[in-house]
Amino acid sequence: MKALQEKHDFDDRPLLGLRAGFLQQGRVKLAIYGEDGRAMTLDILQPPDFFGEISALDGGCRTISAVALEDSKLWCLTREHAFAHLEAHPTTAVPLLVSLGHRMRQRNGT
Repeated sequence: MKALQEKHDFDDRPLLGLRAGFLQQGRVKLAIYGEDGRAMTLDILQPPDFFGEISALDGGCRTISAVALEDSKLWCLTREHAFAHLEAHPTTAVPLLVSLGHRMRQRNGT
């Protein structure tokens, strides 16, 4: 995939400033933080999971924090690269949409 042009290595620090991350190695915790600063873990990701797709699609701010639980490698995808890739290869949108649908069902408990 040409759009996946930027590879990053992470240790146990917040994964900030990324749009979408496709996990190649390691584990990443997805969490939200309450007003009291306490984290509520939503998921623990492993390869080939991905995160940050909402920001990559709508250009808005992050809704969930991602923190590497161990040394991790991931491919980063900016919004611009995502749209360029989808325009050049529209059939790749189908598995993405299916995955997003599964995530919505999982988060909604259905």
